[in-house]
Amino acid sequence: MEVPADAILIKSDGIACVEASFTGETEELEKKVITEQNYHLNLDCTLIGKTLVVKGSGLAVAVCVGSRSRSGMIGELLKIEDKLTPLQEKLNAIVSWVGNIGGAVAGLTFVVMTCKLIYTEYIIKDCSIPVTDPSAPPCVELTFIPLIKEIVNYFIVAVTVIVVAIPEGLPLAVTISLAYSVAKMQKGNCLVRKIEASETMGGANQIVTDKTGTLTTNKMTLRGVYTLGEMYIEAHKFD
Repeated sequence: MEVPADAILIKSDGIACVEASFTGETEELEKKVITEQNYHLNLDCTLIGKTLVVKGSGLAVAVCVGSRSRSGMIGELLKIEDKLTPLQEKLNAIVSWVGNIGGAVAGLTFVVMTCKLIYTEYIIKDCSIPVTDPSAPPCVELTFIPLIKEIVNYFIVAVTVIVVAIPEGLPLAVTISLAYSVAKMQKGNCLVRKIEASETMGGANQIVTDKTGTLTTNKMTLRGVYTLGEMYIEAHKFD
């Protein structure tokens, strides 16, 4: 049966558990009840939630359930909010930079075209201004409706400049590149669950995992050294 929660064994009749789902070990581990006579032997009396009892029977007291149990804490650690990868941050910066330049160019284009229209079509052709040069263009009456139409057309041109400033194919090209990286890493027996992770994983030179091949917190701490038949843990010697 599956152990429902982290518990301490208080009665046992040959209980043995398989903790492969937690440690990756497939061997049976015998559980013992700790008493005042044997507590110094550091016997294993804990039952870990979601592990399997393969034989024996006994009685245990539940001490941790839900998110407080070991399996629950692991589940909470897996609930990591999605963060932008370095590539996504760079792409966002590029898009913002290109968008700002495109907006500035579009605004400048609109202003220049509008000023040119007003000057060439209305100011120098205004009939209210006396003209002494016989080669000057004929005057026209000031009308605002054609002017507004032309300004609207220039506004559409400015919006078009903003739209075409950002390359639409950039996200697709990045996705295709990441998908190709995932396929290439899979040939090397490296399974990537999220396509965005291939960017970081593909840039790694060495990967340190536990015996099940699972990536941890990318931090390693020396807990003990076994040499010449002796065990050294935290600067203490044990025979």
